Amino acid sequence: MNAFSSATYWEDRYRQGRTSGSGSRGRLAAFKADFVNRFVFGNRVDDMVDLGCGDGALLSMLLVPSYVGIDVSPTSLAHCRQRFPEHRFVHFDVMDQVAPADLAVSIDVVFHLVEDEAYVRYMQALFDHARRFVLLYSSNVEAGRQAPHIRHRRFTDDVAGTLPAWRLVAHVPNRYPFDPAAPDETSFADFFVYARAGDRFPVFVPDHIADPVE
Repeated sequence: MNAFSSATYWEDRYRQGRTSGSGSRGRLAAFKADFVNRFVFGNRVDDMVDLGCGDGALLSMLLVPSYVGIDVSPTSLAHCRQRFPEHRFVHFDVMDQVAPADLAVSIDVVFHLVEDEAYVRYMQALFDHARRFVLLYSSNVEAGRQAPHIRHRRFTDDVAGTLPAWRLVAHVPNRYPFDPAAPDETSFADFFVYARAGDRFPVFVPDHIADPVE
């Protein structure tokens, strides 16, 4: 039996015409976009690198002056280039061509990196591509594999142990915490905000997100 490949899983999924998942639409997407947009505005973020842009559903709701989307799926990147010609999209394998931005974001990605090597490489790349802030939306528990493409990790311990140049500024719980009775409308992911350890300027973190307009 061949070992599971996260990159192959997502390329096959997008090539079959499937989406990034329920979390990229509906009220969960509105919550995430609202948080990111408030963070960008409140901290005067000029540019963003999104490591795991997927099908671009979340991007359609973001307000950021300059954006670069990174992904492992050629199919999703081609789709995003056609849909958002004003932005740049790059495959993860050549992301060394992308300069660091004020903000690097990781939305619903970490718990999909089931292979240790892919996880370590991704986390290093995420923080390497941030000048000021890193924003992660993920679970943060050691719970192992829940599905072939899901593995929960307590990533904050790994960041603290391997990336001392960064400090955890805030952990903002999900407005819609996971409910097994409504798995498509809730999530086990929260927001985690990092800033450079030597930067003591105040960081604006949205601690109350108004309900989005329906």
